[in-house]
Amino acid sequence: MPGDLAGSPALTFAPLPLKPGQALKHRSLAAGMAKRFEDYKHLIVWRFFKEHFSRIDRQLVLVDLLDAAEGGSVAINELQEGIVSVLKAFNPGQNQWLSPLLHGKRVERILFAATKADHLPTSQHDELSRLLTSLLKQAQSRAAFAGATTSVMALAGLRATTLATATIDGKPVACVSGVPVDSDRIEAVYPSQLPRDLVDLRNLAPGDFEILAFKPPTSLEEIRPIPHINLDRALNELLGDLLQ
Repeated sequence: MPGDLAGSPALTFAPLPLKPGQALKHRSLAAGMAKRFEDYKHLIVWRFFKEHFSRIDRQLVLVDLLDAAEGGSVAINELQEGIVSVLKAFNPGQNQWLSPLLHGKRVERILFAATKADHLPTSQHDELSRLLTSLLKQAQSRAAFAGATTSVMALAGLRATTLATATIDGKPVACVSGVPVDSDRIEAVYPSQLPRDLVDLRNLAPGDFEILAFKPPTSLEEIRPIPHINLDRALNELLGDLLQ
C-alpha cells in the first residue's frame, strides 16, 4: 500500500455479504464501504496504472497454482477469477474507467508463470504448465480477451531443491531434495501427483494435493550461477525480440 495514504479511508474497507442486486441504503455501512472501494480504485489503482502500467507493453504474471491446488476446488475457482481480473485489466473494453489510461498503449505480451516449479520433479513441470494453460484459456474466453500474445511456463526464480530418486515399492520414483522450512537437514520428498486435467483439478478437496515448502539455498555466494528454473526462458519470451 502507498505510504502517503496510510490511515486514509480509501484503505479501510471490506466486502460485506449482500444479496445480488440489493440496493444500498443511504449512509448505511454497505454504502460507506462501496464508496471507499470506489475511492480506492480511483486514488490508488488508477494512479498505479497511470504511473506504471500505462507505459508497459510486456507483463509477467506470477500464478501460485500449487498453493491453490492444496486449497481444493474453491481456491482453484478463486485463482481463475484472479486470472480473469488480470486479463480484464489489460483489456480497456472490459474496464471503461481505465480506458483513458490504456488508450494508445497496449500490452503486447503477457507471460503467466506457474511458480514454485522447484517443489515438483521435472517430470511434472509440463503438467503444471498444461493445467495453467487450461485455466488461462477459460479465463480468456470469459474476459473476452484479445490482442496481446499470452504464454505459459513453469518457473522458479530461485531454485530451492535438486532432483532426487527414491525407491517406492521396488520402483524408482522422481523426487525433490531440499531443506524443509521446519527442518535443518536435507530431505528427499515425493510430492503429490498433479491432477491429469482441469476437471480433476477442480474436483480436488483440501488435502488431496500437498507439497512441502523448502528453505532457499543458505549461501548464494558459493553458487554461480544462481539456481533457477526457466528464468532465462521467461526473459527471452518477454524481451527476446527486443534484444535481437
